Order: sequence, then structure tokens, then C-alpha cells
Amino acid sequence: MGFWPDSFYEARTRANRPGVVFDDTDSVRLYAEDIDAIESELYGIEAYLVATFLNVVTDKVKNREFDRFQFSPNEAVLAATGAAVVNTTTGSYAVFKTIDFEDAQTRTVHFSCRVPRGFIVSSITVKIDYILGATTNAYINDAIAFKATKDNEAIDISYSEITAQADRVFGSATHSAGDLFHATYQKSNPAIEEGDLIFFRYRRYGGNAGDTVGETVKMLNFCVEFNSNI
Repeated sequence: MGFWPDSFYEARTRANRPGVVFDDTDSVRLYAEDIDAIESELYGIEAYLVATFLNVVTDKVKNREFDRFQFSPNEAVLAATGAAVVNTTTGSYAVFKTIDFEDAQTRTVHFSCRVPRGFIVSSITVKIDYILGATTNAYINDAIAFKATKDNEAIDISYSEITAQADRVFGSATHSAGDLFHATYQKSNPAIEEGDLIFFRYRRYGGNAGDTVGETVKMLNFCVEFNSNI
């Protein structure tokens, strides 16, 4: 047996029954020569697909399972100054870590990962889970940025926006303290390529007048999806 595209099925040797002579004008019976011809064509098509498209399409499709990176608080990179703080929260039933962004302050967290080889990026989607506080009808003033570095290029370069600094809805009019809140942001055509090392920066501007949360913001995780048009 074959496991295409990594290997091919090798057909068994066939023969017509004794006394049967192949007749290409016979439209009723199936001859060994017919099966051989069909399998020969299939083999040729499979070989052509592998030779032409394997490294262009197949590897990219296989790599789709690696296009999502979910960062826990333990994976946060915190600067010496102005950084958010990683804390442990113990509830009645669950214990979990959060990245805490202090109110009335500008606080930042960083993450990094590599774009999978053989992957064409058409957009970046950032998904963030927060634990809500008691304040309802609130807005958070924040921004998300990224920068891409290729091998043999400088790492310490300026960031590009995924979302510009702005006031965004945080929670609802009816939520309770401790509720889960999910936010999604997307950047199209981010000009990054397979193999690039990507740095992400999330920043809360807690002292901005538009930030009305009025308490520490707790981030549960920071998820990045590299979306492909394949």
C-alpha cells in the first residue's frame, strides 16, 4: 500500500484469464490492460502533483495546525520599568494566573514567536481573555503592536500597529465582577513572512481620560493567529 504523497501504491501484476485475448473494440468486458492503463495514468497524475505542488501547497496545509499561538501569563516578557505584573488569583474553585495592568498607569507586556515555515500570512488576529472587575459600561484605553525580524536583521526595531491607541468597550452594562470577557482584533496584510520572528506589545494607558475601568485590568491569556489565504 502507498500513503500518498509520501509514497505511491505499486500495482500488482495482472493477467487476463487463460484464453482471453485483449480486444480494444470490446465495450462489454474489462481486461487487465484496461486496469493497467488506468493505474498508469493515476500514478502519473500523483507524481506530477507531488513534483509540482508538494512544497508549495501541501506543506502549507500541513502547517495550518501551527498557525495559532496562545500565551499564558507565564510566557509574558516584562520590562524592568513600566511593566504589567503577573499575579496568582485563588478563587473558591479555581486558581489561575493573570497579567495585571494597574489603573491610572501605563503598563506594558511583550510576547514573541516565529511564523511557521511554509506559511503565507494574510492577516494577524489577536484574541485576549480578561477577567472583568465590578465597573460596568466601561472603556479601556489600549493598543496592540507588532514587529517582524528576519534572520540576520536587527531585533531592536520600532513597532507597527495592529490596533492604534483608542478607547474600546470593556465588559457590558450587566456583567458581574469575575466574569470572562473576550476581545478580538485583526490586522490585514501585515507584511510578515514565513520564518519571521514576531514581537507583540500590548499596552494599557490606564491614566488616559478615556479609560474608565477604574481598577486593575486582569488578562488571562493573549492568543495570536496567523491567518493564511491558502
